[in-house]
Amino acid sequence: MKKKAKKIKDQQNSRNKSAKVTKLPVKNRSSKRTKKEGILSKINRFFKEAKTELTKVKWPTQKELIASTIAVIIICLVFASFLGIVDIGIVKMLKFIIK
Repeated sequence: MKKKAKKIKDQQNSRNKSAKVTKLPVKNRSSKRTKKEGILSKINRFFKEAKTELTKVKWPTQKELIASTIAVIIICLVFASFLGIVDIGIVKMLKFIIK
């Protein structure tokens, strides 16, 4: 019995040794700003960062924009027609049922 208990304990110890322990990074407390940032500097920083992000955007060409616009208009017309036909059908069915 004692041999089994010792063997199990040794297996548990070997598992604990082989398991990797990941440590969470410690925040550097010295990196905090000592001076509070004012509202104007926050607004200024926001617009600078927004401008930087907008330079990374891939803007569509004129041909891509026109093609996308036409596709949206056509899809809207198809759905509007479908919903109009369904609406007319429901109204006719209700009138038939009520009479």
